[in-house]
Amino acid sequence: MKHSLNVLIRACDVTRWHTVNTTKKQTLAEHHWAVLMILAQLMEIMNMPMSMDLMWETLLHDIDEVWKGDTPAPRKDASYGAGHLTVAFTDENQALIKVADAIEAYWWILNNRQGSYSEKFVVLNCHSRMMRRAKQAEEQFFGEGFTDKVFAVFQKLAS
Repeated sequence: MKHSLNVLIRACDVTRWHTVNTTKKQTLAEHHWAVLMILAQLMEIMNMPMSMDLMWETLLHDIDEVWKGDTPAPRKDASYGAGHLTVAFTDENQALIKVADAIEAYWWILNNRQGSYSEKFVVLNCHSRMMRRAKQAEEQFFGEGFTDKVFAVFQKLAS
């Protein structure tokens, strides 16, 4: 394992959504776990096995935020796509994790939003990011119907 146990456990102390008014705090560790659970559902719907590598990559996908703090998604997306707010997937695992991450963000803010900024801007931004990432992953790796499967996972969460 690349990171020390101490670093991994510190993910429990890093809060997310610090630029948005929410009804409760979410830690980085909670986020990692939720993304993994969402990805497990997506893999099941796609009838694909979940490798240990994919599990670990998912559980550690934002671990650098232990040192930097939460980085809002639009800022992260911009750094990947030279300001175009797109994610440059380098492989299938990264695409799957980014899609599951976007599902989790949209679900979490829908359930924990507070105030007009969260209501009007953040929810719409999270929804469009989820759909954009799903469509890009569909086009690059998974073929027609992948976006429908992503939406099915979100529907399971929302029910």
